[in-house]
Amino acid sequence: MPSRPPPRQTLTIADVREVLSVGCQVLDACLRGGVRCGDITEFVGESTAGKTQLCLQLLLTLQSQYSGGANALYIHTEGHYPGRRLQELAVVRRDALAAIGEPGSNNSFSIDHIFVEAIQTPDELLDFLKDRLPSLLHTSTKPLKLLIIDSIAALFRTEYDNTTAELGRRTKVLFQVASQLKKFAEREGAAVVIINQVVDFFEAADKDFQGQSQIGNLESMETSGRRVAPALGLAWSNCISTRIFLSRVGQVMTLDTKREGETAGSNKVEEPKSVVRRRMQVVFSPCLPPQSRNFVVTTLGLQGLRPAS
Repeated sequence: MPSRPPPRQTLTIADVREVLSVGCQVLDACLRGGVRCGDITEFVGESTAGKTQLCLQLLLTLQSQYSGGANALYIHTEGHYPGRRLQELAVVRRDALAAIGEPGSNNSFSIDHIFVEAIQTPDELLDFLKDRLPSLLHTSTKPLKLLIIDSIAALFRTEYDNTTAELGRRTKVLFQVASQLKKFAEREGAAVVIINQVVDFFEAADKDFQGQSQIGNLESMETSGRRVAPALGLAWSNCISTRIFLSRVGQVMTLDTKREGETAGSNKVEEPKSVVRRRMQVVFSPCLPPQSRNFVVTTLGLQGLRPAS
């Protein structure tokens, strides 16, 4: 009787997609190389968790990944565009590379190919994705590889009343926005990064279903000592491919003391001062295991902490 052939590993589309580095080897390792192109990745957390800082780091790191350059689009929905912080971060990171003799450091972290758009309402966002984004794609010969919305919750949290009809309309617009983003990501082979906020956690009647849908394999989502849940509920949770939770652990550490055996993942850490430890956790993803990494925010941006070996 003939023997069965050995099992073969199937290579899926998800296995061969490009990834965009977040600019830190330790955090990239948590994401298996970075943010995946062709998908919608959400980073969710409280206001001081480091979400916008991560966005700026992605915008800068993108340029160093493409020798011919690549475009990025940053959509901000509240406050002012953090252009000054972006410029400061570009200079500091460029100088850090030059200090260690990294080749091409003068050309890294360019801000020349970053488009910025201010959006105030959900309908305005939908119109932009349908009509103006296709036109933007034709204004440059460089590919648009990264689209960031910071943040999605800011658009939807006050636009609709708390009535059945209005909540239904909100869900409809959310699905339409998600559909446009998915089409763009798949068509252009680009990474779509969505920043989301958190709300206080309340026990649901259907606890098992709601918990699994929003927080994946985590027992709970906690930041700064309180339990939270992602804003926009289950409807939005079904629209994204990957959810990454950024939280404040609450422990203060001094970088140069290497507390608990942890060392910063960057080659250069200049601030011998106390900083708040934060954490990046994979909540759910079709291609990432449930894992986490601690990090700190310095003038160089987000820097992952390597655990003691």
